[in-house]
Amino acid sequence: MMRRNAMFAGVVAILIVAAVGCGGSSTCDKYPKCNEPGAVICSTDKKAVLECGKNQDGCQTWVEQSTCTGAQTCQANNNGAACVCNDACSTGSSRCQGSVIETCATVQGCLAWAAGTDCSTTNQACAVVNGTAQCTDVCQSDCTRENATRCQGGKVQTCTVNGTCLNWQDSQTCAGRQQCVEDANGAACVCQDACADGNSQCSGTKVQTCGKDADSCRIWVDGEDCATSSKVCAIVNGDAVCQDTCQSDCTTLNATQCHANDIQTCQQNGSCLNWAATGSCTGRQVCDDDAGTASCVCQDECAANQSACNGTVIQNCAQDSQGCGYYVAGTDCAATSQVCEVQGDTAQCVTPCQSDCPSLNATRCTGNVVQTCQQNGACLNWADTTTCAVHQKCEEVGGVASCVCDNVCDANATRCQGTLIQTCAEDGNSCRFWQDGTDCAASQQACVETGGAHCETACTSDCNTLNATRCEGNTVQTCTQNGACLNWTTTDTCGTREVCNGAVTPAVCECQNDCTANSGRCSGEVPETCTADSDGCLYWSAGTSCADAGQICIVGSNGLPSCVTNCATILQDGSFEAGTPPWTQVSTNFNDVVLCDSSCGIDGALTGVQYVWMGGVGTTGTFPEITSISQSVAIPAGKPATLFFFLALLPGNPEAPTDAFEVKVDGNVAWSIQMQNAGTYLNQYGLVTVDLSTYADGASHVISLGGTITVPYESFLIDEANLKIGNACCADLCFTNGDMGCSGDQILTCAPDANNGGCLAIQLVQDCSTNNPPQTCADPGTGPVCSDIVYGINCDRPYSPTATIPAGLPMSFANQTTCGMGADYADTCLGSYDGGEDMIFRFEVTEASVVKFTLDPKGTTYTGMALSATCPLGTSCLLTRTSTGGTAFGTPCTQLAAGTYYLMVDDWPTPNCIPSFDLTVEACACTPGQTQCLDASTLQTCDANGQWVDSTCTNGCQVIGGVAQCVNPGDTCQQALPMPPFVGGLASLQLDNTAMTNTYASYTSCTTGRTGSDVWTSFTIIEPAHVVIETSAPGTVTDTVLGLLDGCGGQQLACDDDIGGGSTLSRIETDLAPGTYFLVSEPYTTSTTGTWTLNVTVIYNHTAVRWTFEDAAGVGTLTPAIGSGTALAGAGIVANTFTTGHGGGLSKAWHSNSWTPGATGPTADDYFELSTSLTGFSSAPSVGFYAYRSSTGPNAFELHYSVDGTNFQPIPNSTSSIPAASTWTGFTFDLSGLTPAVEGAATVVFRIMAYGATGDTGTLRIDDFYVRGNP
Repeated sequence: MMRRNAMFAGVVAILIVAAVGCGGSSTCDKYPKCNEPGAVICSTDKKAVLECGKNQDGCQTWVEQSTCTGAQTCQANNNGAACVCNDACSTGSSRCQGSVIETCATVQGCLAWAAGTDCSTTNQACAVVNGTAQCTDVCQSDCTRENATRCQGGKVQTCTVNGTCLNWQDSQTCAGRQQCVEDANGAACVCQDACADGNSQCSGTKVQTCGKDADSCRIWVDGEDCATSSKVCAIVNGDAVCQDTCQSDCTTLNATQCHANDIQTCQQNGSCLNWAATGSCTGRQVCDDDAGTASCVCQDECAANQSACNGTVIQNCAQDSQGCGYYVAGTDCAATSQVCEVQGDTAQCVTPCQSDCPSLNATRCTGNVVQTCQQNGACLNWADTTTCAVHQKCEEVGGVASCVCDNVCDANATRCQGTLIQTCAEDGNSCRFWQDGTDCAASQQACVETGGAHCETACTSDCNTLNATRCEGNTVQTCTQNGACLNWTTTDTCGTREVCNGAVTPAVCECQNDCTANSGRCSGEVPETCTADSDGCLYWSAGTSCADAGQICIVGSNGLPSCVTNCATILQDGSFEAGTPPWTQVSTNFNDVVLCDSSCGIDGALTGVQYVWMGGVGTTGTFPEITSISQSVAIPAGKPATLFFFLALLPGNPEAPTDAFEVKVDGNVAWSIQMQNAGTYLNQYGLVTVDLSTYADGASHVISLGGTITVPYESFLIDEANLKIGNACCADLCFTNGDMGCSGDQILTCAPDANNGGCLAIQLVQDCSTNNPPQTCADPGTGPVCSDIVYGINCDRPYSPTATIPAGLPMSFANQTTCGMGADYADTCLGSYDGGEDMIFRFEVTEASVVKFTLDPKGTTYTGMALSATCPLGTSCLLTRTSTGGTAFGTPCTQLAAGTYYLMVDDWPTPNCIPSFDLTVEACACTPGQTQCLDASTLQTCDANGQWVDSTCTNGCQVIGGVAQCVNPGDTCQQALPMPPFVGGLASLQLDNTAMTNTYASYTSCTTGRTGSDVWTSFTIIEPAHVVIETSAPGTVTDTVLGLLDGCGGQQLACDDDIGGGSTLSRIETDLAPGTYFLVSEPYTTSTTGTWTLNVTVIYNHTAVRWTFEDAAGVGTLTPAIGSGTALAGAGIVANTFTTGHGGGLSKAWHSNSWTPGATGPTADDYFELSTSLTGFSSAPSVGFYAYRSSTGPNAFELHYSVDGTNFQPIPNSTSSIPAASTWTGFTFDLSGLTPAVEGAATVVFRIMAYGATGDTGTLRIDDFYVRGNP
C-alpha cells in the first residue's frame, strides 16, 4: 500500500501499518510484517530480541528470539540486536543508600547495587570515606551545597552526600600543564597553555609550533632543525621559518610586545633581531602592551568586596593565585526560601517579591496620597510619592493621579458654622476653604445666613440634638449650634459613586463599589481594571481596546486582563519534540516514556521527528498498560478554549472493543472514544476537537491524554496538539504552507483555507483528468505537474494490450520499466519482492488456454511477477515467480479459463525499481503434469515447458480413474493392490517398490515430504471397526513411512513414521466407518528400494473415546481425537505441556513433573484423570494407553476408576511397573465384571495414580489413551 505524504493528514489518511498490518481478511494482516528472515531487532519495550521468522499461524513476522533478563535491555548493534547489560555500577565500588552499605555485585550477569550491612543496627551512620562506603559513628559536613566544586591543591573537589553529611571529595586530578581554576560556575582543571593555536617561534635553529600534550594543553613542539639544511631559523611576518639568511623583524634589543596571549621579546638571532616568545599569559591574565612594554595583566570578573547573583546563589569576588578577581559560589538563598538580589555592588538574600501594579510609573490615588508604580527588585510595587496638602485631594483623571484643590466653597461666600461666621478664603495653593470670622455668641446673637452670614439676635431651631446627623438628598447634614438655635448644616456632600447612609450613626457617605480591588475583566475586547476614584470608591477603568491592534482580550491567572493574538496556543511543545518537561509521561511497561521517533518501529511524526506512542506492548508485557501524557496549563478566562490534536487508534490482538482513549481535565473526562467506535481514527490519524471553555477560568488545570490498554499490540498515537484561546479557532489539517503533491489525477497544495477558519488545509490546484486529452498528476522531482497518463501505473490504469489470449499469442513487451510507476502495492503473494515500484498488465483470455510468462529483468536482481484474477493482488495468486539473479526466468505452463487476469511485475525495496525489462507471453501445448495415451503402449507426459514427452509402457498404457498411466499394479492409487473384504482378523501382503515411482509425498503430521518410490494398497470393511495397520518383516526394508487415506486422491486420515520403542517400522491404529480405504507406504530413505510386509488387523468393536493429544497446529491438545471426554491433572503435579509422543516425529504426548519424590504407593493428588461416557456400550469394555518416564520419574502406577466422579477404587490387577527410562510401554486392562460396573455408565472416570519418582523434576508422559467396547 502506497504511503502518502504527511502533509495530507486529515484529508489523505496516513495508514499506520507497522504495528498491526493493513487490515483485511488475511490471518497474517494482524501481524507486523518483516522482509528479511533471520534479521533481528529489539522489541519496543527493549525487553526482548525479535527475529524475522514464522509464528504459530505460519506468518512471516517478528517473533521473540530471546528475553533480556535482570538489568539487561535490548540494544541495536552491527549484527542487528542483542541483550546487553546496563551496569548500574563498576566493579569494586560501594555507596551509601540511607544507612545501608551497597556494593557493586554481579546480578543475573550484570553489575548492580546489592544491599549489605545496615549501619543503623549498630547505631552508626553510613558514610563514604576515601571513596569507600563504611559504617561510622558520626559525620560532620565540611561543605554546604551538594555538587558544588572547589580547588584543593592540584585537584577538583566536589561536595558529595556522605551518609547524612556533605563532604568535599576529590573528583578530578589536574595533570601536566593543567591547573585547578575556580570561577562563578565552580572549579575545573584548566590548561595553562604555553602558546596559542597557529603560533610558531624559533628555539635556536629549531622551528617550534604550538601543539597539544596528552591533556590537550598547548605546548611548544620542536619541528624542523634549520641547521640540518645549513639555514637559520627566522621570524618572517610573525611566523618561524628556515631561510638562508636571517631577517630582522624588530629593531630594539630586549623590546617587548604582545602576540596573541604570548609576550615576545626582541632577541639577537645570528646577525638579526627577531621576536621570540619569552612568556605566556595564563588563567585570567591577558597580554597588554599599551604602555609600550608587554606584561600580563588581569581580566577581572569583579572587584574586591563586590558580589553578584547566579540564580539563587550569591557569588562573592575572590582572588586567584595570580591576584585576578573572580566569582566563587557563596550562600544559596533557596535554602531559606529566599531569592538573590543585587543592591548596588552587593548581592543579598531577600524574601521574594510580588508585583501589585501593572506598569512602571503608573499612578493611582490611595486616600489622599498619590502612589507611583516603582521598580522593587524584580517586582513592580505601589509606593507613596506625594501626600496632598491641606485643602487638597488626590484625584485620577485619564488614568493619571495628582493632587488637586478640594474646594469646599465658592469665592467670597459666607456661611454660619454654629454661631461662627465663616468666609470662603484661598490658601497658598489657591485652594478655597472656610475661614473662621466673627463669633456671634460674643454678642449673644446667632449667626444667620440669609442675605449673607451675619449676626442676628433671633433664630429658629430645626433640629433637636447637637451633633446629630442625617441624610438630606445625597448630603450629610449635622445638627450644629447656630447662635441660640440648633440648625441642620451640610457637612459632607457625597461623591459620584457614593450614597448617603442615614441608617448608621453618624450618617456617612458610603462607596457603591463596582468591582473588587486588584481585579480585572474584559468588556468585549476592552480590558478593564478595578480602580479607586478620589473618594476611594472602586470602579471599572477601561483601557485601550485590544481590537485596535487586531487582538483579543483575555483574563490571565493573575486575574488581570491583557491583549493576546486570537487563537494563539497556550500548550507548550504540542509537537512533542522537547519531551519532559513540559510533559509528564506515564507508562506501566516503558518506564514512564511514551514519546517516540522512527526508531520505535513506526515513523508516526506528522512534523519533526517525535510523536506519542502509547501501548504497542507485546504478549510478554504487563497488563493493563496504564498510559498517559499530561501538562499543567493556566487557561485564561473570558474566551472559548479549544483543544486540537491528531489521534490514531491501532487495535490489538485480540481486540478489546471497550478499551477507551480519554481526554481528562483535572481528572474529569472531557472526551473519550472506545476502540469499537474508532471510525475515522482506526489505523490512521484524524483530528480531535474538544471544547474546554468550561475550564477557562484563569486557573491552572492538568490536561491529560491517555487511557488503559488491556491487550497486546493495541496502540494510541498522538501528534500536533494545540490548546487555542479565542473565537472561531481552527487547526491545521496539513503542516507546510505551499507544500504540493499528487493525489491520483489531482494536484493538491497545503494553503490557508477560509472554509477551515484560515488554517492550513489541502486544496485542489488542478484536476488533470479534465484536460483534453485527459492527463494525470506526476512529480518529476521539481514539483507536481499534469503529465500524460502512464499505463501500467496501477490497477486503475493497467497496461492493456489490444490483442487477446489465445488469438494474439505470442505477445512481447520490450523495454518496459517500473521506475516512476510508484510502489503502490505491498503485502501481496510476492512477499518481500513487492517492496519496490510495480507495473500492472491486464490480459483478456477469450477461451481456455495454456500459457507461460517469461520476464527478462536485464541485469536487475531480486525481481518477481505474479498473476491474479483480481487487482490489487492479494496474498494468494494463481502464479508467483521470483528470481535473485538478473537473467530471464519464467512461469510454468498454466491452464487459464476465459476471463480477465492481472500480472504484476515488481522487485525488492532495493534496488527499488527495474530500469528495463522484457515480458513475453507464449502458448503451451499442454499443462505440466498432464498425461495421455498416444497409443496402446505410449504414454505422453506434459513437461515443465508445456511440451509432450513420450515414454513406452511395458504393460500397456491405460486411462485409469480418469488419469492416463502405464499399467503397473500398486504404482498409483488408481492401481492400488486390493486386499479381500474383511470380516474380521488379520490380512498381510508383501510389497515391493522396485518398479514403482513417486506418486505421494505429503505425509502430513508425521514426517517431512518423502519423494521415494511408494506402493499403494486398498482394503474394505463392512461395518464400523477398530483397525490396526503395521509394516513388518519379512522384507529387506526396515524403516518405513505409512499413510491412510479415505479415498483415491482423498483426505489423509492418519500417518506414521516410527512405531517407537526402537522400531523404525510404522503403525496406525484407529476406528473406521464402513467403506474402502487406501494405504500408501514407502521406505523412509527416498533412494531405497526393496520389500516389506503390510499387515491389516480389523476388530469389529467400537472405541468410546481416544486421546492422541495431537492437533493440526502441532502444539498439543486435551480434546479427544475420537469421542468426547475431559482430561485434567491432579493438584499435586504439573501437567500443562505436550512433548514428543510414542509415535516419534511430530506426534504428541501429555507431559508432567512434580511427582512426590520417594512415594511407595499412590498419593491423593498425584494423578492423570480422564473421563468419558459408556452409555450405549453393553459388553467387552477395555482401557489402554502408552507410558514413558525419565530416569527420576515415577516407576509404577495403579489404575483407579469411578462411576460417580467421587468414589474411586483400583481396577483389579492394574498395579504395573513402568520400565526403564526412555522406553514407551503399552498397557491394556479388561473392564468386564467390575463392581460397580462400567457398562452403560453415563460417567466413567479413570485416574493413573503414578508413584516411585526419585526427584521432583522427574517426568512421566502418557499417549494414545483409549476406552473401547461393543454396543
